[in-house]
Amino acid sequence: MTLSIRSLHPDDILRCAEIATRSCLADGKSLVVTAEEVKEEFSLPNVDAGRDVFVAVDGDLVVGYSYTYMLHNPEGDQRCYVFGHVDPPHRRRGVGRMLMDHAVARARVILESSPCSGSSFLRADCPTTNIGAQALFASHGMEPVRWFSNLWRPLQQLPQLAPPTEFKIVAWDPERNETLRQVKNTAFADHWGSTPTSAENWEQLTMGSAARLDLSFEARVGERTVGLLLTHRYPHDDEVVGGRFGWIDKLATIPDWRARGVASSLIGSALLAYDQQGLTHAALDVDTSSQTGANRLYERLGFTLKFLTVTWSLST
Repeated sequence: MTLSIRSLHPDDILRCAEIATRSCLADGKSLVVTAEEVKEEFSLPNVDAGRDVFVAVDGDLVVGYSYTYMLHNPEGDQRCYVFGHVDPPHRRRGVGRMLMDHAVARARVILESSPCSGSSFLRADCPTTNIGAQALFASHGMEPVRWFSNLWRPLQQLPQLAPPTEFKIVAWDPERNETLRQVKNTAFADHWGSTPTSAENWEQLTMGSAARLDLSFEARVGERTVGLLLTHRYPHDDEVVGGRFGWIDKLATIPDWRARGVASSLIGSALLAYDQQGLTHAALDVDTSSQTGANRLYERLGFTLKFLTVTWSLST
C-alpha cells in the first residue's frame, strides 16, 4: 500500500460520503451520509475546503479523509474539532494516523491564530465502539471528557401531556429565524462545550437539505419565544435504520423557563407531528452529564439508549 495525503478535489465528495457511510455502519451507527451532506459541511464558514480537508489516497483510490471544524468564539473558549473517516477495509494500516497528524497540525495553526478571551481546545469524538479511533486520540495527548447518548423512541403509545397554560406551542416561523437563533444561543450558553451559533451556520441548520421546518416548533409567551425544537429528517437512512426517523436536532429552553413543561410540550408536539406524517421513530442526542434534567425527561417520554459517543479533548 502506497499512502499519500493531498487536498480535496471536487470529485472526491461522493467517495467521501461513501467512506463516511461505511465507517459509521462499521461502528454501529445506522446512517447514510450523502454527497449533498458532505458538500454542505465543507461549504460552511467553519471549514476552508482548500486548507482544512485532507484526503488519504492509496494510489488513485481515496481511502479516508479528515477535516478541521473551527468554532470561533472571541468572547470565550474556542474549540477546533477534528473529524474524519477511514474506509473500514483500510483501517489499522496507518491511514487514520496520517490523517490525524495532518488535521491536528492544521487545528493548532487555526487555534494559535484565532484570538479569544478564554481557553483553546482541540477536540474529536467517535462512537465508544471505535477503539482504534480512541487509541489514536490518546496518542495525540487527548483525554475523554464527555459522553453523549443517542436515544430512540418508536412512535407508539405517545405520551399524554396536559395542554400548556402558561405558553403556547406554535409552528416554526422562518421569518423569525434570527430571533430563534438568539433564543438557541441564550438557551445553550450554560451548556458544556457550547459556542454561539453564527448566522451562517444557523441558516445551514434551519434551511439545509435535512431541515424540516414543517415538523419544527416554538414555545411562545405572547410574542416572546421561550423554547424551540428543530427537526431534521434523513430519508436516505430509512433502509439502514429500519424505520422513518424524525431527528430532534435542537431542543432549547431559555433558563428562566426551564422546569415549567416547555421541553416536554415541544417534544410531545413533535412526536404527534412525526406520527401524523407517517414517521415511525423519533431520535435525539443528549449530553449524559446534562445539568438541565434532559436525560430524565427523555426517559420519562419513552426514549431509550441506542449507542454512546465520547468526546476527547486537549487544551492547547
